[in-house]
Amino acid sequence: MDDHRQPYTSDLTNKQWALIEDLATLPQAKTGRKRVNPREAMNACLYVLHTGCRWNDLPHDFGISDSSAYRYLKELKRRKRLGQIFEKLKGQAQQQGKIRLHNAYLDASVVKSKRGV
Repeated sequence: MDDHRQPYTSDLTNKQWALIEDLATLPQAKTGRKRVNPREAMNACLYVLHTGCRWNDLPHDFGISDSSAYRYLKELKRRKRLGQIFEKLKGQAQQQGKIRLHNAYLDASVVKSKRGV
């Protein structure tokens, strides 16, 4: 987090950032502008996802534009880093006994079928 702003509840703690920093930090492009601060970009994305606000309503104190934050999230998705971050965090939570996924469903519903149909 930038030392120049108050933290939001959606901001990553130092411990949380340390867990995903390697996956959330994108390599610098050979040409063009310098990449934005990856932690602030992630915090900006988490703020939008946490609050449900529009990208262009992102507070200015993140020090990153709404379009840069959106492009950062799209690039994480394109490089399949979001899935890797999820898998890393899920694996750690399983090891610590915080979740048990032996009987979990992603987007499923159970509907009793009618006999004879």
